[in-house]
Amino acid sequence: MSLQPTLKFDVLDTYDKRILRIADISEWKHLTKEETFIDIEVPARKAITTQRFQRESINIYNSNNLEITNNKLEDLPDGIYKFTIYVCKGDKFSYSAYYLRTVDTLLRLDQVLIGLKLNCCVPDNNIINKYSEIELLIKGAHAHLRDGDISQAGCLYEKSLDLLESLEDCLDKNKKC
Repeated sequence: MSLQPTLKFDVLDTYDKRILRIADISEWKHLTKEETFIDIEVPARKAITTQRFQRESINIYNSNNLEITNNKLEDLPDGIYKFTIYVCKGDKFSYSAYYLRTVDTLLRLDQVLIGLKLNCCVPDNNIINKYSEIELLIKGAHAHLRDGDISQAGCLYEKSLDLLESLEDCLDKNKKC
C-alpha cells in the first residue's frame, strides 16, 4: 500500500449552462488536513481563477465564483478548460487535466432534433449526414483531448461549431440542407 497521495478529479456532466461540477476522487493520504485549491482556466480568458477545493466533495463553480460576472449568474462558455488541483502551488502533489465543455453545443443539437419534428418521418439524408458529422467531430474532439492533443481537440470542436451554425441556419430558413 502506497503512502503517496493520488490527486484526481472528475468533471460531472450537466445540462445546466450556468454551472460546472467537479468531483474530488483523490486519495489524500497524509494531506487530509491541508487546505486545497483548484486553478481554473476558462476558454477565451487570460486570467486563471483560483478557488478553494473541497476534498471528497462535489465542487460547484459558476460565473460569479469564476470571476466572470458579479452577482448575476450567466452561462459558462463551452470550450477547453484546464483544471489543476493542489495543496501548494508548485508542489509535487498536484493534478492537472483538460476538459471539453459542450453543454451549449449539445443543447443546440437537441433543438435541431426537436425542430425536425421527427414523429414517424425520416429527415432528409443531407440533414442526417450533417448532424452525424457534427456528433462525430465532437466525439473526436473529446477523444483527442483524452489523448492529450489539445490543439487537434480544439480544431475539431471549432469545426463542429461551424457545421452546427450552418445546419441551424439552413433549418431556420427552411432551405435545402
